[in-house]
Amino acid sequence: MFIVAAISYLGGWQFLQTAHRAQYDQLTDALARVSLPSSQSLGKRTATYSIDDQLRKALSSSGWQCDVAIGLSTGKATRFTLDFLAGDFALKLIIGKQAFVLSALYASFPLAAQLRDIKLSAILLPMRSLCPHLPRGATAFEFTKSLLTELPHTSMRKPFVILGLAQEVSQPAVTELTSELDRYLIECVGYTLQEMASLSEHPSYDFKRELPANETIAKEVCAMANHLSGGLLIFGVEDSGRPAGLPQAEVDAAQLRITNVIRDACKPIPPFQFNIFPVPYDEHRLLIVLRVEQISPMPCLYSGRAYIRSGPSARQADAGEIRSLVLMSSGDSESSRV
Repeated sequence: MFIVAAISYLGGWQFLQTAHRAQYDQLTDALARVSLPSSQSLGKRTATYSIDDQLRKALSSSGWQCDVAIGLSTGKATRFTLDFLAGDFALKLIIGKQAFVLSALYASFPLAAQLRDIKLSAILLPMRSLCPHLPRGATAFEFTKSLLTELPHTSMRKPFVILGLAQEVSQPAVTELTSELDRYLIECVGYTLQEMASLSEHPSYDFKRELPANETIAKEVCAMANHLSGGLLIFGVEDSGRPAGLPQAEVDAAQLRITNVIRDACKPIPPFQFNIFPVPYDEHRLLIVLRVEQISPMPCLYSGRAYIRSGPSARQADAGEIRSLVLMSSGDSESSRV
């Protein structure tokens, strides 16, 4: 059997081809030794057992662990089994209902990532061309692909990849579920753009459909600089989280204008950087992500006034809040000298 397709999340396919290349090569070598039973009299259910058994023998010979139990306690309700484990790479072979796939993605793999520090997880699924040889109800790779493109992304914050198996060899067709923007946002704030939009309050980031007035930019940047760990200002995104983007021809001028506002109006000038991302399905529009770092010492001022984040917006800080910023900054300075 051969890997002919892949669904990748958080760059899982790229991770598999680089940091886990040795495991990938061992897996492909093992799969090349797996075949469907030649006798039709053995039955489709026996075919499932045969594929599983052949793969176990092949991977075991390469040092992989099989049937690794993971759980929070000895109780059966809090335990599950990883089919195969090689270092920090977990693998499951699923020839069954779609519920087993979703259970792995939304439950087993996230728990395994926490308890065993799994860096990459993968699922092996049959392509539609294999399903006639397997028990009725076996989930095809193609169905899972269409389902995952419509479902909200899993809560996993580690890469995973779903691999499609077929009897004919071909160059794998790879679909990446996570955009460059979402990968960056997860790294910065722990959420995708869709997840960020669903939160009622978001003090560490803010959406701007258009480039606002200079005064608004200065207040928002100061507030982010006075926020623990800083924050993001994302230009070209509606309040609903829909990425509308800014015209590509206007992006350079927009960055220059924002830069001049920060350098002229925010005192002291906080550390900041720009990242530009394309709008999906519209190559002529771009998103500007401004990352503002927490300033030290605080506070950062605009026109002699300190601003802080209050829920999803910026507002002027009162005397008590300014005192807290100063004390917090003093504490950070003392910690850095220890």
